[in-house]
Amino acid sequence: MKKVTIFILSFLLSYSLSFSQTSWINQSVSTAYTLNDVHFVNNDNGWVVGAWGNSPNIKGVLFKTTNSGNNWVMVTNNIVMLSAVQFLDNNTGWIVGDSGKVFKSTNGGLDWILQSSSTNKYLSGVYFLNNNTGWISGYGGTIRKTTDGGNSWLAQSSGTSADLTSLCIVDNNIGWVSGTANTLRKTIDGGNSWSSFSGTGQGFPSVFFVNNNTGWVLGMIGMLYKTTNSGNTWLTQTGGTDLTLTNLIFVDANTGWICGDNLIIQKTTNGGVNWSNQYLADLYFFNALHFINNSTGWVVGENGSILKTITGGVGIQKIGTAIPDEFLLEQNYPNPFNPSTKITFQVPLCHSGVVRNPNVIIKVFDILGKEVATLVNESLQPGTYETSFDASSLAGGIYFYRLQSDNYVESRKMLLIK
Repeated sequence: MKKVTIFILSFLLSYSLSFSQTSWINQSVSTAYTLNDVHFVNNDNGWVVGAWGNSPNIKGVLFKTTNSGNNWVMVTNNIVMLSAVQFLDNNTGWIVGDSGKVFKSTNGGLDWILQSSSTNKYLSGVYFLNNNTGWISGYGGTIRKTTDGGNSWLAQSSGTSADLTSLCIVDNNIGWVSGTANTLRKTIDGGNSWSSFSGTGQGFPSVFFVNNNTGWVLGMIGMLYKTTNSGNTWLTQTGGTDLTLTNLIFVDANTGWICGDNLIIQKTTNGGVNWSNQYLADLYFFNALHFINNSTGWVVGENGSILKTITGGVGIQKIGTAIPDEFLLEQNYPNPFNPSTKITFQVPLCHSGVVRNPNVIIKVFDILGKEVATLVNESLQPGTYETSFDASSLAGGIYFYRLQSDNYVESRKMLLIK
């Protein structure tokens, strides 16, 4: 086992991106890096992989955070360009990349063991169901399976020589891969055989299923295809853009995100029927998304881009020019609601004798007092604001939302009907 060197990053971005009022928080690292994948096991612990350098001396890079991305530590041993990462818990994880390289860590990414994948192809995907059973996929139709934690890998025939760019494993038996040349493959026997599904367009850069039946395949130029019967039939959808798309993720059958060119992020709350823009910067690519629930997620891409949301990407808007005299939390509208509602609140110029931009927190709780969402958590200038609460993934019932700032607290009740 080779001990890697840890560098504490203190880089600043050499370009400026505006994240104000989008609820996507800038956590970016140096522009020297292209970030290809991100994975979190909980709210605090996550990893990002990518590459840096110029051809032919491109090296892999791994970043780790233990405080939800507020600070990132670079952990690197100058291995090959890295494309994908997955951890099962705070300690055990795998990274894959160029030249068929697979690495495993059992101490949170501080040390890495090289595992032989028996291929020299570029690997683009990795997914483990547990400590023993996992798959890797890559270019040239490469698929490998392990049942001993990666100590040995068995080649599986995908039936194609296309470059596989996305891997989605549903359970021990069912899995999907997609890639170039309209490639979409499914297995129902743990990868022993893979059946072909036809498609249209230039390729399918990403595939994602939330269960055995419901899933989406992403086309490159703003197109999506959805199935609710395990791929027997597909419904054409559109992401509302003609930009190149790279990755998609869903947290349930309704709520999902896509990303791609021009640092675009779009969200759906009705299973892909409609998509709303959450971010568009006209700079570079976003390459990957990861969400741990319907509120908290990260997106990564070129020039060291890392963005985080704690509101599902739903931003707040300043809707008034007058300066309020006091804090105020208004009743949500509509109420009752299904599945979303708007919340209006006021931030005064002066509170408790102090003139400043206070940090405002608005959270939502269920009837048992369990926190289900954070809608706002940032310093705000005086004014009147509006934010949205999307409850697509929640059960119907009574919920409470609370505004807190300094020593001011106000709560209100709302009713979700389903």
